[in-house]
Amino acid sequence: MTGREIKTMIVSAGLKNYAVAEKYGITETSFSRKLRGDFSEEDTEKVLSIIDELKAVNG
Repeated sequence: MTGREIKTMIVSAGLKNYAVAEKYGITETSFSRKLRGDFSEEDTEKVLSIIDELKAVNG
């Protein structure tokens, strides 16, 4: 999945990059750089899981 697709999903979920980055275990700056490229299948699954988790917490 591309970083652009991930970013769209984050925004659609009403989340902020820094919240996803924190849960992912990296800085917001590093996460923003990572969004410029493609995510591996493993990273995609991890980020989608984080998005789902944060959406559930934030209602």
